[in-house]
Amino acid sequence: MSIVTRPEETTGVQLAEALNGLVGMDRQMLSIRCDSSPPCIVLPIHQNNARAAIQAIEQCGCNAIAPSLADLQNVGETIVVRDVRLDENGLVLETRNHGTQYVPICEIAFYVMCYEEPVGQEELSPEERNQRMPTHVIQFTAPRVSYDISKYQPKALFDIHTTGPKIFQIDARKFTFALLGSRRMQSDLMNVQLLLEWFMDLTPEIPIDCGFTGMSLPFGYERLRLPRAMINNDDLGFAFYSRWLKLAFER
Repeated sequence: MSIVTRPEETTGVQLAEALNGLVGMDRQMLSIRCDSSPPCIVLPIHQNNARAAIQAIEQCGCNAIAPSLADLQNVGETIVVRDVRLDENGLVLETRNHGTQYVPICEIAFYVMCYEEPVGQEELSPEERNQRMPTHVIQFTAPRVSYDISKYQPKALFDIHTTGPKIFQIDARKFTFALLGSRRMQSDLMNVQLLLEWFMDLTPEIPIDCGFTGMSLPFGYERLRLPRAMINNDDLGFAFYSRWLKLAFER
């Protein structure tokens, strides 16, 4: 179960009281989870109790969802993008398995970013990580431990969500970065930063969510089954988060 929006005056204690008897969690822990900044996953809940729990949350002025794995799977597969260019109608996406796809600018809904940068063995605060991203990108809110570059393969994924059912993904390990031209760098992570700037210049009003690296995924997320997931070597954690966010935004 997830809280999508919550009025400022509504507290986690109030929501925990509203959910009393509907979920199997200690009330104090439940109030802490309900106090998280929305959108947020509160806890796994059995589908038999989901409707009553959502109604209880909504009576407190919140919006909530309780999608099942099937709901997330029904969002569709991840369409992996090899190259991007721009024409007079919008984005032209060359994909690995679906040929050439066209996305008008007006049909871009939001972006989701997974950017894990190896910067040595240190703990980065939200403020330090936010300094690495442009100010109008949706900000990080949770601490994150970075990794030893000698032991960690950096990862950068960028999902393009449309107003329809399609999710296009740029994976730095599979993308050409040809659109960068002479600006293209040796490092995939540096190229992703340049690509992010390109998209923000193109669509400055479109939100970019970078909250995945601070997200605690619920138990069982790895059971998500998507078409071509094994072929694409999908990151199931990021796939879960990106689809969950789509359902939250649509709510």
